[in-house]
Amino acid sequence: MDPDHVRPPGRPTPEAAGLPPGMHVLGLGGLLPFIAGAAATVLAPDAAFAATARGALVAYGATILAFLGAVHWGLVLAGRGPAPVARRLALAVLPALAGAGAVLMPVDRGLAMLIISLAAWTFHEQRVVGPAVLGEAYLSLRRSLTAVAIGCLVLALIAPR
Repeated sequence: MDPDHVRPPGRPTPEAAGLPPGMHVLGLGGLLPFIAGAAATVLAPDAAFAATARGALVAYGATILAFLGAVHWGLVLAGRGPAPVARRLALAVLPALAGAGAVLMPVDRGLAMLIISLAAWTFHEQRVVGPAVLGEAYLSLRRSLTAVAIGCLVLALIAPR
């Protein structure tokens, strides 16, 4: 049985709320590297292990940022959303550029860059792009996933070394 279909009575499935099949479960699965990286940082047996875990978090966070920008390229290709298309495509490149910058920075700054960038892109999606283009179900899922991802990045940033 699909885990998305196990719901308390009266709660709609993610599909009924406007999400494609599996998106909810896959989104939650995408949090596992954030959670594992934060846990590995906090529970690391030594400084070298913690440094590796923090570096892995930066790399994964950068990948996720690029993915989030790519969603908007897909929307343009599908003909969803308002003009001007060139502006929307240019804005959608910013998360990948921020992620690349985070990877090239010292790890603490990279973690901070990811925290700021994830928050800024979520704000952009919520307030600028909005539910008319992205749908409320997607925006709700993104808020939840981003809150956990940012929490994990903050934990890794402030964890003792």
